[in-house]
Amino acid sequence: MPAARDTVVRSRAASRSHAKYAWSGRERLGLLQVREGAIVLHAMRWPDEARDPDDLLPPASEVSESERSRARWR
Repeated sequence: MPAARDTVVRSRAASRSHAKYAWSGRERLGLLQVREGAIVLHAMRWPDEARDPDDLLPPASEVSESERSRARWR
């Protein structure tokens, strides 16, 4: 049984590969993967390209009671 499992793991690993490619004048890192007969490139990010999810939240805003009453479904 371990030999069959090892073969499955190796076959999955053989269908994936890291790749460097150029896009918009920058060198990028990606993961090539064979999926349903097609070669798919998953773009990966360098650490300086990753953003903090908290920076993506919209700013807090005040909503008056009259705005709330007009927004309610009647």
